[in-house]
Amino acid sequence: SETMVKSSAKTTLANAIFLAFLIGILFSSSTFVQASLVFSTDFTTAEGFANGDPLNGQGDYLAQSTWTTDTSSDGGIGFATSSGTFQRAENFQSFQLSTGESLQLITVFRVNGSITNSNIVNSFGFAISSENTGGNTPDVRTLIRGSSGGYTVGGDNGTSVSVLAADINDWVRLTMNYTRSATSNLYDVSVDVFNVTDSISLGTAAFDDTATSSSWGDGVDLQASFRLNNLAGADSVDVDFFSASVIPEPSTLVPVSFVAVLGILFFRARKKSSKESCQS
Repeated sequence: SETMVKSSAKTTLANAIFLAFLIGILFSSSTFVQASLVFSTDFTTAEGFANGDPLNGQGDYLAQSTWTTDTSSDGGIGFATSSGTFQRAENFQSFQLSTGESLQLITVFRVNGSITNSNIVNSFGFAISSENTGGNTPDVRTLIRGSSGGYTVGGDNGTSVSVLAADINDWVRLTMNYTRSATSNLYDVSVDVFNVTDSISLGTAAFDDTATSSSWGDGVDLQASFRLNNLAGADSVDVDFFSASVIPEPSTLVPVSFVAVLGILFFRARKKSSKESCQS
């Protein structure tokens, strides 16, 4: 009987560990679902970008004339750069967003020189593909706006993150999530700001933005873009990295994991039943 008690205790412990494992799968299901990558650009020679050439026509980009690529660093590490105003660049790889889905844009950029006013320096976002030849590029966007010699990262409402004047020339990474809401053409935006040069988090911003066109909806092709709006006294803006991914709606992930957990439990129960039948 002592052996049976020990065996029962081991079984109970094993079941508890197994149940904890399944609960972990269920409540962290989003970590197992990868975002769908639309594109990722480092602007390097390995990707085919040439030093000093216009960005336009390279790597699926349509860009206005002052955007060029610089790959002069060792190893062909490069970036896109511009010193013009109202100069847009967009990637031709299109994507679509359903209600609840998110677009994640990641960029690493820097502002060179010093900012002397509060104009919008640059913006990163996306637009309906048919607008990408016009002024609304990007249309839904995160704004880089001059402020006290530095700049803020945010939107026209909500919260923003400040980059101080002392850090104006640092490389900064923005991780932007644009979630399509149930309200027509309205997107909820969150931005994580990280100073790459100093390896320090600068905080997060949250706001919403509305597309200007009434035709945005299911099945509409969208494209990511960025625009140098106004240098606000600075010399130029460099973009070292730019990527886009589509993230599924979180609520659609749990049912899938729940079914998977039930399947594992059912298989385990059948296996145990079969083993007990053989022993009897």
